[in-house]
Amino acid sequence: MRAVTSTSDLRLILSVLMITNAAVMIWFGVMIVTGRNWVFFLAILYMALNVVLSITDQFGWIDALILLLNLCVLGMLFITRHRMNQAARTSSGEL
Repeated sequence: MRAVTSTSDLRLILSVLMITNAAVMIWFGVMIVTGRNWVFFLAILYMALNVVLSITDQFGWIDALILLLNLCVLGMLFITRHRMNQAARTSSGEL
């Protein structure tokens, strides 16, 4: 919001994009409890896209923090998926 070289219109657009990004991430978090494969696939794809876009931007310390946050969320998605698969196998008697 405090970008020195940005116009007020650009600040508004960037703010809306950031809020939308957060809302999409929250939606994925809520939908993950359904355990549907397509939700995990889309969430992993979305977070991977966030990681790539974080790297391609002008990179500063705030960008590094955002990149770290995105990588942590991506890792947690993989861990959650693995644990849900294990729980499903255990409940079905495969293990």
